[in-house]
Amino acid sequence: MTMEEMAAMVGDVDTPALAAGTPGAVAEVATAGPVVTAAVAAAPAAAPAATASGLKVYVDVKQLRTDLQINQNDLDEATISQAPMFIHYAEQAAWARRQMEKCKLAAEVTESQVDHAWRKKFAEDGTKVTEAMVANAVKSDPRVIKAKTQTIEARALFDIANDSREAFMQRKDMIVQVSVDRRRERDGQLRILAAKDAELGTNAARADALAAEQARRQAA
Repeated sequence: MTMEEMAAMVGDVDTPALAAGTPGAVAEVATAGPVVTAAVAAAPAAAPAATASGLKVYVDVKQLRTDLQINQNDLDEATISQAPMFIHYAEQAAWARRQMEKCKLAAEVTESQVDHAWRKKFAEDGTKVTEAMVANAVKSDPRVIKAKTQTIEARALFDIANDSREAFMQRKDMIVQVSVDRRRERDGQLRILAAKDAELGTNAARADALAAEQARRQAA
């Protein structure tokens, strides 16, 4: 008998009341046997994409790469767009964290309920129960595996969203550094132009002085 078939024989476990009174979708995390649910965070106004397991993908990596780009020929635009984009990605990171925490909570509840169901099943069968036996049954139960796998996936999605927020902090530093470099470059060019103008002025004054001296000599 497979673990899936054994899990189906254990009987129903209560549905975790994780979404009560809170916004958000509820995604199934069961494969075979009774259904156990894991709450998934509500999406912002612009609904993000979803994974095959129903988790929300709050950050599009391809769009993130585009948003992180800095047009060095238009630093004003980069500076103006920095704060709004940072706030946007910080918000996505917050939503992703919420989703991850709710998945973790759902996995913990699922594991507790499955533990109780297996103990009840073993007792009804007259099986001598050991902690190792219960632990192995719970660990191998497809409902627990599904819930924990979804938690791992939610963690990965949060890591991407959180790193995107950090990336925009680095983008801000890059804008500042590029602006400073450009200012230094302009100042250097102005100094060179000023030196050239001074040299031209000196040469012109020298030429005028030589011409005046030659005129004086010719007049004498």
